[in-house]
Amino acid sequence: MSDKKIGLAGAISKNFIHSKLTIIIVFLSIILGLIAVWFTPKEEEPQISVPMIDIQTYSPNFDAANEVERKVTEPIERAVWGLDGVEYVYSASSPHQSLVTVRFKVGEPIEPSLVKVHHKLMEIKNDIGNYISTSKVKSYSIDDVPFLTITFSSPSVDDASLRNLIAPLARELSATPDLNNVELLGGRKRSIRIIVDPSLLAKKGVTLTQVAQSIYNNDSLKFSGKDWGENKVFDVEVGGHYKNVEDIKNVAIGQRGGSIIKVKDVAKIIDSPEERIRESILFEKDKPNLAKHAVSLSFSKRKGTNVVVLSRQLIERTTSFSKTLPSEISMSIVRDYGTTAADKTKELIEHLLLATLSVSVLIAVFMGLRASLVIAIAIPVTLALTLAVYYFMGYTLNRVTLFALIFSIGILVDDAIVVFENIERHTKERKQGFLAATIRAVSEVGNPTILATFTVIASILPMAFVRGMMGPYMKPIPVGASLAMIISLLVAFIVTPWAAVKLLKKQPHSEEAKKIGILDKLYRKIMYFLLSFKSITAAFLIFTAFLFLASVSLFYFKDVKVKMLPFDNKNEFQILVDYETTTPLKKSLELSKVLATQLMKNENIEKVQIFAGEPAPFSFSGMVKHTFLRHSDYQNDLQIVLKDKDERKESSHDIIEKLR
Repeated sequence: MSDKKIGLAGAISKNFIHSKLTIIIVFLSIILGLIAVWFTPKEEEPQISVPMIDIQTYSPNFDAANEVERKVTEPIERAVWGLDGVEYVYSASSPHQSLVTVRFKVGEPIEPSLVKVHHKLMEIKNDIGNYISTSKVKSYSIDDVPFLTITFSSPSVDDASLRNLIAPLARELSATPDLNNVELLGGRKRSIRIIVDPSLLAKKGVTLTQVAQSIYNNDSLKFSGKDWGENKVFDVEVGGHYKNVEDIKNVAIGQRGGSIIKVKDVAKIIDSPEERIRESILFEKDKPNLAKHAVSLSFSKRKGTNVVVLSRQLIERTTSFSKTLPSEISMSIVRDYGTTAADKTKELIEHLLLATLSVSVLIAVFMGLRASLVIAIAIPVTLALTLAVYYFMGYTLNRVTLFALIFSIGILVDDAIVVFENIERHTKERKQGFLAATIRAVSEVGNPTILATFTVIASILPMAFVRGMMGPYMKPIPVGASLAMIISLLVAFIVTPWAAVKLLKKQPHSEEAKKIGILDKLYRKIMYFLLSFKSITAAFLIFTAFLFLASVSLFYFKDVKVKMLPFDNKNEFQILVDYETTTPLKKSLELSKVLATQLMKNENIEKVQIFAGEPAPFSFSGMVKHTFLRHSDYQNDLQIVLKDKDERKESSHDIIEKLR
């Protein structure tokens, strides 16, 4: 039989059906898939390249939002809007402060984008004026979202002492490879306050500016040269840094009336925790009414890091450190995307195995055990190659790529089943030799299978060209599913015929092969009944139309929620509370405690941590909405930690809906 007669699919099958290369492809595919699962970085959210740059400008001379907008925000907006690659510019103006967010187009590299913004700000510096501070420029990416938050709490140790105890751990862990940033939240820092007495200033004849300048000048160390000795060369340094409070007290301000005026002569120096500008409180299930002082460590990672491994390492080191702390200090894990990413990967593997097993069992029931073995070979090869392609394309295993793979499972098995079913039919009829019948069977369904595969690809691939932030976020779904479909097509033409020849016995031509199966008989009876009478046919079409309209109406009446991705059943979420702008920290904290106590009554809530005066570790949604930039005394964040999803009946979204 010539290659022209058997077509592309038959030609591929003919070349691989007896080739020793096919068995190598099977084993190599499985090995590549296992390696890909092991080495592909695992994280919570997909990598997206949409440079988002914030320009924060403080303008203490302008006390009205409209004045800030006119004199600071608008000039910056006009300047950055003309930069190449900018897609959107957002701004927010408030008294004494301006925030301009520049969002570049999808795929723009972050470093050149930052350089463009810095260069433009330098150009317009003189246009804005010297009465504002230098703008702070900060870029944000998905890797800036903290993947791990560990909280230390105690009902008896004050927050200042607690922070001092945890600070060495933060410094130690900051040197961990693949970490981007370690942030210490909550607690009061050590502070040396110098309280100057105006009456003593007047009495001694010095000014506040002289006091400040003297303290600043004396806390410096300068290199002045070298001293060459007979055996060694010494660096000569002048000055030094303060080592204790006494050094500050004895700083000389000046000389008046023949005596030296020191800082301690005009001011009181206090070495104590800083003024309370932030506070963090933790409530736990075992004692829901007991508020504990809390200090938290939040960790963000470098790009492409396996968050599962990194999270486990940090938790192990932190647990070891916690054993050295006083017994009244306890450690809690408030957020752990490493565990959730590992759970999702495990769930993916379970779904892949379940899909392979269930399809194989169905094939075994209706087509025989040997037939099921053929499909059981084709499906893992397809899925393993798909995972390998994800790895080589630089994708990570995250909630979007995992969804794409699970979504693909249902359509990946179709090609192999269609091809094999036709092979099985041809070999039973045995109008030709076994090998020729197999090639003929593949050739017969080759073109329709190719057409059906590319039809599915054509329906999902346009999603890859969606613009805006959702474009790169959702791209793994159409790209991954399309590649998986192509792989499944090749496997159906290469591996399935080879496995069929190896595993199926040559079945003689017999009358039994012509017998109609039970399902075929049932199908024929139903179709005969529906097509024999026009009234029944019309009624069936009307009923089908009614069901279609009824299903579509579910979207209109909002009985079915329409989302791009399924709800992610997380173990934590945040509540952001804005009080009146005149609310002091103490008042807002007390009100938040009342709210936290009420939340703890919910059976699904394990912990509630309050962040007052500073934002809680932000999520992906918080990064997009910039909720972490809007903090003051009257704004509190409540971090809610739920039971593990395996221990509760309701999803996190259902719980949030009820709490609203």
